Amino acid sequence: MSISFKVFSSRRLVKKLLLASIVIVTIFFSISSFYLVESYRRHPYSSHTETYKLAVLQAKTSYATSVKPSIIYDYATIIYNPTVYLSLANSVQYEFKLNWILYNNTKKGVVINTTHYLEPSITITTPAWSKKFPLTPKISESNSLTINDSIVLKDIENLVKTIDLEVQSASRRYDVNISIKLVVASTYSNGEKKQYVLEPYILLSVNELNNILVITTGGLTNTYSENNERITENKLYLPFGFSVSVASARSITLYTTIILGVVMMNLVFLASRVYGFTIEKNTAGLKKRVINGVVDESRFKLVVVSDIHSFNAISRKYDLPVIYNPEIGKYYLVLNDTVYVYSETSNRDANRE
Repeated sequence: MSISFKVFSSRRLVKKLLLASIVIVTIFFSISSFYLVESYRRHPYSSHTETYKLAVLQAKTSYATSVKPSIIYDYATIIYNPTVYLSLANSVQYEFKLNWILYNNTKKGVVINTTHYLEPSITITTPAWSKKFPLTPKISESNSLTINDSIVLKDIENLVKTIDLEVQSASRRYDVNISIKLVVASTYSNGEKKQYVLEPYILLSVNELNNILVITTGGLTNTYSENNERITENKLYLPFGFSVSVASARSITLYTTIILGVVMMNLVFLASRVYGFTIEKNTAGLKKRVINGVVDESRFKLVVVSDIHSFNAISRKYDLPVIYNPEIGKYYLVLNDTVYVYSETSNRDANRE
């Protein structure tokens, strides 16, 4: 009696442990599947583009036109209009103020050395030809770099006519471009060298046909910058303040989900065997060869078979018909003076235990 009690107790313990294992594995499988889906829903890495200014070069221009005294300009000798009557203009005084800023908050490091130089020039452009000449303006440096000088319009007109004679053309319209090329060369603490260029200009557009001089300016600012692409790992945040990168979570949960899934299916299959979920199927297969009847157990030597599989194997081995007594739920195999008995009731009781 004590041996039977120990056997039943051990069976109950195994069943409880099996059920607890299925619950635990199912929980971990669900958690692993959730984070696997989350890892594939998010990108492993994020790209952020940061823009840094390297340098800003700026110029301020001013000009004034010396004109002949006339009633149209109230007898003024200096005017600041962008449009002037060509026949009244004598010369144009101009001024460039240049300054620049170099930034240190870049991946190049700190600026450790800076030099600059100027290339002043004047370019005359007509429909037939174009010619560039060097300039020698006055240059002074304080808070900013200042360049100023004046252009005598009669000298420009004579120069254009001289070149027209050489190329056999007659230019009644032409442009005089006064430009200052500023080059700032810098050396950074990482050893890199870089040049920044600004080319402001004052353009004098001469139209002898309409007797008009038009003055425009341009190229007054230039900004240099660089883009720094920064790549960061995205993370999945776990309970209790833990976190893991998306890439790591993707690789880890892929394996854990597969392993836990296989373990869970094996445990479920084992539970179906332990809890007897396949008995009805095996009994149904057995009932295809069953005939209903009554066997007097007192006339035979009884062999109790507790496993439906063993009972079915005996029936097939000796090609014996199965006698089934529905009133008591027993199956019989009669072999000479021996009868093999399988009871549905006892098997269900064992499964419940």
